[in-house]
Amino acid sequence: MYVSSYRFPLPVVFRIYDNCLASGIEAIFGFSIILLKKNEDELLALKFDEILAFLNTQDQSEEKVAHDVDAFVQDAVALHITPFMLDSYRHEYEDRLRETNKHLTEMDELRTTNRALSSQVKTLENSLAQLNVEHVDLLNELVKSRLRNEEMEEELVRYKLL
Repeated sequence: MYVSSYRFPLPVVFRIYDNCLASGIEAIFGFSIILLKKNEDELLALKFDEILAFLNTQDQSEEKVAHDVDAFVQDAVALHITPFMLDSYRHEYEDRLRETNKHLTEMDELRTTNRALSSQVKTLENSLAQLNVEHVDLLNELVKSRLRNEEMEEELVRYKLL
């Protein structure tokens, strides 16, 4: 209601307020939908930021709106938006939001699992690299010990021959 109070001439604001008082808060949705329908072509041609600027700067002069007030109010009242409809829209929105949140939660869980598995892979790769280093060191020691054994055997053979 605040938007209508500074966007429209005072007689139009009074008509909107009267209708809201008579029909309930649902009447605001009727006026909002009619405004969107009347500006549909312009709004569809704009980007999001431009739409906000359009809605904030749209001129609703008294001459322009005065002859259209009755049609505007009649169109808004003709929509018959009921509390049941609003509740069903709310439930539909909540269901969609739940599905979206479920999907986002699932994606977050998958990302967390992926991070944990990536960390585990890095840990295993580091362990494998360490094992490879230890394996190479052991092989080097084995080769050195075999060489020492051969040298000792050669020395033993020389001592025996002497």
